[in-house]
Amino acid sequence: SGGLARVHEVADRFHECGSPDPSRLDQWIERREVICFHWREQAWLPWFQFNRFELAPHRQLQPVFAELNPVFDGWELGTWFARPNAWLGDRLPVHAVMADLPAVLDAARADRFIACG
Repeated sequence: SGGLARVHEVADRFHECGSPDPSRLDQWIERREVICFHWREQAWLPWFQFNRFELAPHRQLQPVFAELNPVFDGWELGTWFARPNAWLGDRLPVHAVMADLPAVLDAARADRFIACG
């Protein structure tokens, strides 16, 4: 949902839009405040996680990331959002998160519990 972009493409977009601090993207990636994964020797970011008007991560995703970051790497986290989730009645978390954050957060907690064993 929304597609993928390489990190340098997102950084270029931020620069084009006059982002005052180009290092913000690096900070978000380092602190795992956004999903970033490597594929084909490139770092990728899913667009769904950004508010493109403010050029910032959607704040409502942070509690979900806080639940899942300890047990999932970037690839697994991206996959978690893109696959039907039984806890959400087989809805995709990426589609449900903006409309039903409490349900997505509950699903993240349940899947973190399962992943931890």
